[in-house]
Order: sequence, then C-alpha cells, then structure tokens
Amino acid sequence: MVEKRICLPQERSTLEPKTKAGLLASIHKISKLLTRPVPLNKILTAIVKETSVAFGFKRVGIYLTNKGKKLLECKYVIGLSPLEAERALARPFRLNDQDCIETRVVRSGKTIFVKDFKTYSKITDLDLKSSHIMRRVSALAAPMKIKKDVIGLIVADMDQVKLKLTRNDVDAFSTFANQAGIVIENARLVEQNQKKIRQLLTMQEVSRNTNSLFDFEELLQDRKEDKNPATPQELDRNVNPLLNLRELLFTICNSAVKISNASSGILFLVDTDGKLLRVGAHSGYTDPRIDSYTLKIGDGLAGRVALDATPILVNNLEKDLYQGMQIPWPAWGAKSVIAVPLIRKKQVLGIQDVFSTKEAAFSEDDLKLLQIFAGYADSLLRNLRLYDQVIAERNLKENLLESSFNGIISVNLKREITSVNMRAEEIFQIKRTDALMLQPAGILDQDISMIFDLALSEKKFMDMKEIRRESRDGKSQILGISSSPLRDHRGDMIGAMMSVHDLTETRKAEEVMTRMEKLSSLGQLSAGIAHEIRNPLSSIYFNVQMLSKRLPLDETMKEIFADTFEGVDRIKTLVKSVLDFAKPSAPSLKIDSIFRVLEHSISIMDPELKKKKIEIDLDQSNGLPNIIIDSRQIQQVFINLILNAIEAMPTGGTIKIKSMIEKGRKVPPDRLMLEIKDTGIGISPEHLPRIFDPFFTTKPEGTGLGLSIVHRILAQHDATVDVVSDSNSGAAFTLSFPIPSFGVK
Repeated sequence: MVEKRICLPQERSTLEPKTKAGLLASIHKISKLLTRPVPLNKILTAIVKETSVAFGFKRVGIYLTNKGKKLLECKYVIGLSPLEAERALARPFRLNDQDCIETRVVRSGKTIFVKDFKTYSKITDLDLKSSHIMRRVSALAAPMKIKKDVIGLIVADMDQVKLKLTRNDVDAFSTFANQAGIVIENARLVEQNQKKIRQLLTMQEVSRNTNSLFDFEELLQDRKEDKNPATPQELDRNVNPLLNLRELLFTICNSAVKISNASSGILFLVDTDGKLLRVGAHSGYTDPRIDSYTLKIGDGLAGRVALDATPILVNNLEKDLYQGMQIPWPAWGAKSVIAVPLIRKKQVLGIQDVFSTKEAAFSEDDLKLLQIFAGYADSLLRNLRLYDQVIAERNLKENLLESSFNGIISVNLKREITSVNMRAEEIFQIKRTDALMLQPAGILDQDISMIFDLALSEKKFMDMKEIRRESRDGKSQILGISSSPLRDHRGDMIGAMMSVHDLTETRKAEEVMTRMEKLSSLGQLSAGIAHEIRNPLSSIYFNVQMLSKRLPLDETMKEIFADTFEGVDRIKTLVKSVLDFAKPSAPSLKIDSIFRVLEHSISIMDPELKKKKIEIDLDQSNGLPNIIIDSRQIQQVFINLILNAIEAMPTGGTIKIKSMIEKGRKVPPDRLMLEIKDTGIGISPEHLPRIFDPFFTTKPEGTGLGLSIVHRILAQHDATVDVVSDSNSGAAFTLSFPIPSFGVK
C-alpha cells in the first residue's frame, strides 16, 4: 500500500521548538551506545526516551518486525498506563491480514501522520479500536529502514491532544526514525556476533572440561584383539534414546560443512593401529565408494594434518598444491579446503575436512571456528559414549529390578524411599510416584516400616520374616520380608533395601493341601468307623422296635422308645453323611450354566426361606459365560451355603448373591466369581480358620460336614472358596471358578 505525500498546513506546531543541533545531539547520543556492549533492549529504551526528548511527545512506542516478517511486535513504550502498556507489548500486529497505520507504515515504507482519527479518510476498524483503547486522537508513525528493508517503526502522539505538525516536523521525525533503524540493526548484528562467539567459546570450554570423562580410543577401537577397525555398521551397535553413534558422526560432519558454508566434507577416524584414516562420516557425497575409502597417515592433506597435528587452510588446490601433496579422489573438483584435527591429550584421533568448489572460499575465521567446533565434536562423541554406558547400566539395573518376582523397596540414610519396583506397587497397592522421598512409616504398616529402621541401625541382613496384614482392599495378606543394608562401591552404607514376597497364595495352597491330606486320612478312618457302627446299629434298631411292640407301654415307656428311635435315626443320618464324605463320587463334568443351577437351588430352598423370613437379593452380571461343572454337586454346594446362611439369621434377613469376572493378572484364565453374603451373626475370628475342617461345628445338632463337603466339591472343580466375616456382621463366601479358555457362552 502506498501513501500519498503528506500535505500539512502551515500553522504553528504543537511540538516544542527544537533546533537541528538538538536533534543531531539525540541521534549522536543513541549512536554512542554502539561503542559499548549494551543489550538491544537498552538501546530500544534509549531510542524511545530520546524520541520523547527530541520532539516533546508524551507517548512513544517502538515496533520491530519478527524474523519471518509476519508480525509487528511492540518492544518498548513510554507514557502509557500499565494496562495499556501490557496490552501493547502482548499483542503484536499481523502484517499480512491486519490493516492499521502501524502495519501500513511497514508495508509502504512511508511516514503516516493522522491529524484526527475521526476525520482520517483511511481509518480502519482496527485503527478505531486502537485509538479508543489508547485514548489517542492523532498520531505520527515513521518507518525504520535499512536500505529499502523496513525493520520496524516509531509511533508517537500527545495523549488526547490533537497534533499540529509542520512539514519540517514530519521530515525531522522520519530522519530520526531512519537513524534509529540503523542503530538498531547494528546493535542486532553486534548482539548476534557476540552471541555466536559466546556459544562457540562455551562449546570449547565444555570440550575442555570433559576431556577426562571418556577414553576416546574405545570409540575408534571395536575389536582390539584382532586389530580390525570398527566399521560404521559395527559402530551402530551402541544406541541411546536420542541418536546412535553413527548418526552423531554424520551430524558432526554435516554441522562442520554448514558452519563453514562448504560444499562437502569428510570426517576421518584414525585406525586402531595409527597407520590409516578411515571415513567415519561424510556430507555432500553420493558415491558409495566413499564409505570404504582409506588414506595413509602422512599422505594427502588429511594425512599430513594427522601426522603433524596442525590444521591447514588451502585457498586453491589446483593452483597451489600444498607442498606437492596428491589430491585424493574424494576432493576432485574442490578448490578450497580446511582440515582440522580432533585432538585429545596430544593425540590425533580424527580429521575433519571441509571442501568448497570456489577459490578462497574460507577465511582464517572459518579455520578458527572449525578448530573450536572440532573440540566440541570430540566432547560430544565422548559424552555420548559415556551416556550410552550409563544408560545401559541403569536400564539393566532397572530391568532386573522391575522383572523381580519380589517387591523391592529401598531407602536412603535419611529413611526416605528412593525406589519402588512394580511388584511392590502391586503388593502394597501404592504408586511409586506417591511414595518416593517419603518416610516408610507414612506409606507402609508400622511393623513393616520398622524393618527399615532395624536394617539401618543394626546394619545386618534379616532373614525372611512372615507378617500377616490386611491390604487396602480389605483382603488378608501373608508377606515374607527380608532386608539388607545397601552399600556403595567403597563399602560405605548408603541405605537399606527390603525384599517382599507375597506368600498369601502359597500359604493358602499349603493349607488346602494339609486340609486335603487330613480329609483323606479322616475319610478313610471315618469310613471304617461308619461301617463298624452301621451293622450293630441296625441290630439295635431292630431289637428296640421288637421290644416296643411286645412290651406293654405306658406314657413314660413310649417317650423312652421315641427318644431311642430319634437317637438311632440321628446316628444313621450321621453315618450316611460320613460315608458320603468318605467316599465321594467323581464329578460328572459338562458345560452348563452355573446360574441355572443357582436358581434351581434357590427354588428348592424357597419354602424354608419364606418360613424364616429371608429374602434373596440376586445380582447377576450380563454376558457371563458357561463353565464346566457337575450340576448335581454344585447344587449341593449352593444348598449347603444357603442353609448355613439361614441358620445364621434366626430372625430373618437377606442373602445377597452377586457375580463378576476377575481378569487374570499374569497368566490366564480369567475366573468367574460368586459372592454369597448374609446379614447374620457372623463367624468369630477364632473359629474362622477351622470352618472347613470335618466335624467342626458350633451348632448343637450340627454334623460339622457341610462346609467340608463344599470345600471338597469345589476342589474337584478346580475352584476355591474364601470367607470373610466378623462377629455380628454377617459372613461372605466367595466362590471362584475357572473359565474355559475357549470361551463357552
């Protein structure tokens, strides 16, 4: 957009009268800042303030374009309220699609004077919005140029005072803005150069400080025993998460070419025997022969640099062969070259060559720059290898720790948790992120946290100690815990470690095996006793029956005979139960719906449930699969458990039955879970461990075989039963059945 020439009426200016000498003094004042290392932001501040001093404006702002020339950013303002200043600094103008006097000045490269925004013919919505927010009635904006390139602008006004400017005022302001642009651009260049120098010096310093961290010979020597050099493919074996060694070599070579503005480059590595240079990386070559190219130490430019450990700059290879040296084929067509050594402890470990097809393409500054970069590249290579080693060792330790079947927790000498592996998270149901650097007493049970105290105070190993606890989800756990002190490579104690093995399932399996052994032995004994009892019992029953028919019976004798018959019947029932228990029939397994069996069992018990005023609350999940069962035996399980619940609720109550699927955590299969929970009197803690033992009962007329039979039937189905109960709070029996891996529906 091109603005027309500004035509101003000849009237008295609102600005304070300034002499030409005063304006030049202001320009000279800001120009003097370039002779000192002053940051760009201070120069911008000085320009804005001198603009106000030189012309008497109350409000002045300076804007600069960004690198992409897409935004116009406010860098410094004076005379605005804090809110106005914050808004101006935080909201740049978009040069391509926002139209206002600021963007038009930059696009046109011409000064714009708006005497009155209300009557300004080219005013836009953005101008109106800005003038309203800034309470600005008129403004003067001049571009800052470097040759024909507009780098920004200076805009000024007198708050709510309407400006009256002469042609001389506008021309002087434009001149001042142009001079300010030159000062700013020079300051930018100085700052960029200073920044580049600081970066390069920093790279050199980092390289020097890390020279002792890694033996670079290991980088170049892959198979020391047979003296064969490492190829780029073999060097590729060491990989870290960011980039591997070979990629880093090519990055170094590409960077050397880029910073020197070269056309191609080769990074040579000295062979393990110190006689050859091999190509570690290259840039600007497509010939595959370059990867296998070698050069003897002392031959060619790179060979001479490797021999003398001295960098070389050649401005014309064709005209000025360096001391008669032969030009190697990778450098054919090159006219300028720089070769710098990668040196560590006075030993040349590699050579970085950069080539250009132009004569005198490189300067002494380029040579110095590449020398600095060579030192930095050496540091990068050694630090990468060291980093690889540290990461590999750390990953190995972490993998071992995470793969452990035991839960492992460690603390430092301050008793702060420093590591928690995945298994420990599962056992204690905690997150390591919540536990790290906390005291064990705040995360673990008191008796478990005390193990750390003993390990730190006594500095001894502790053999496995069994601890029974209740997990956060209310389940009982049996943990085997060992502890030991942690020591560093010098043998100094740095903390303690605890290894936790979850013995819950192991102990349960041992209890089941013990119970099954007892049941087997008891079953054999019971069967023998039952047989011995049944025969004489039949004779007793027959004889008593005969006596009752032949003897005259009064009321007393009738009661005696009735009691006798009742006692004999009880013995016969017990004998039958013992024989059923002692000689169980093998289950007839087939695919069936356990819920069909459950509903049938409930219907059988329905009269007794109604009589005892007990309700069944059945919560059946949708989509549960069929399983492999003996429906007759499982029906006996359900009836026994429902009878138990009925007897535990003499005054009525509720039996809640719910189902769920438990996903296999580590090894399939998943399991179908059924919980049968009553609201009865519960089971006392001292009786809970014995409820599945044969003949154990707390009921006056019970046989003590009901739950034993439940346990035995479930064991034959590869199922389990767990019980949770407290006195006066009911009991919950949880049955767990395996689900077939073929997923029967």
